[in-house]
Amino acid sequence: MGFENRGEVIEWLNVHQGRDIVVQAQGSLLKVIGRSQGVDEIDACGVKIFECELATVLPGLRIAISLHDDTISIHALGSPPGDDQVVFSLPLSVPYDQVRLSSV
Repeated sequence: MGFENRGEVIEWLNVHQGRDIVVQAQGSLLKVIGRSQGVDEIDACGVKIFECELATVLPGLRIAISLHDDTISIHALGSPPGDDQVVFSLPLSVPYDQVRLSSV
């Protein structure tokens, strides 16, 4: 399922809160599976920021999703077990019309 804008993605993520979902990008090998924590809206001095985290089964791996005007940004962060030091960081941005979301 492709999306036209941020609002559609926010609605989909909130409907699927607490469920395992798959995030993919059309024309890419990108595939992320995790449990949606729902979308948080943060007011940063009058600028609204929309974020969602995906809980994964891999210890030390965090997936943060930021929803911008035209793109969804996926940021994978990895830390050794029991340590908060990030040793792996991979940010990616995908236009909304190329995002594929599905439930597991």
